Amino acid sequence: MGLDDEIAQPARNYLINRGLGEVLKSLPDDLHFHPTLSYWHDGKEYGNFPALVALIRNKEGKPITYHRTYLNQSGHKADLPTVKKMMPPIKQGATKGGAIRLYPAIDELIVAEGIETALALHISLNKPVWACISAGGLESVVIPSSVKRVIIGSDNDLNGTGQRAANILAKRLIDEDSTREVKIITPEQAGTDWLDVLIEQEKVA
Repeated sequence: MGLDDEIAQPARNYLINRGLGEVLKSLPDDLHFHPTLSYWHDGKEYGNFPALVALIRNKEGKPITYHRTYLNQSGHKADLPTVKKMMPPIKQGATKGGAIRLYPAIDELIVAEGIETALALHISLNKPVWACISAGGLESVVIPSSVKRVIIGSDNDLNGTGQRAANILAKRLIDEDSTREVKIITPEQAGTDWLDVLIEQEKVA
């Protein structure tokens, strides 16, 4: 169901709790809610929980699987071994090049790793964003040829993983189209992402 449904209050609370309440004014595409989604880990069933459910599309834009963030009723992460899980895709390897298309790409697009990081950049820059789920997903995401300006929102990982992925993506995007404008932005502080930056800005404000 949609995030605007009355029953989806845990998901709306989660976004507010993460400092992302601003996106409730313009709800992201492909981001949904399930009130009682089953949770399994290492072959053990833990029960049913509310969940923020994101549709993952392949490089052609076709739905292939879902990413789930398990919550409690108050809108915080559920007390479970691994709160975020991705369902197996309909075909092995189908997720390569894909993304969670939170807001439709126009002639410009922001891409980032996590859903929350991407939404933070959308709030900060007021541009469409896609979440690529991981550093590997960021590195391999396929951007439509109609997009001529791409901002890559890199995490500032202590081990450099996010930065390497951003650089690899930037090089590939320019190799694909030399007229395309590509910019990498990275938080100044090591060990942070763009959600951390947004939260700090909100504290100051």
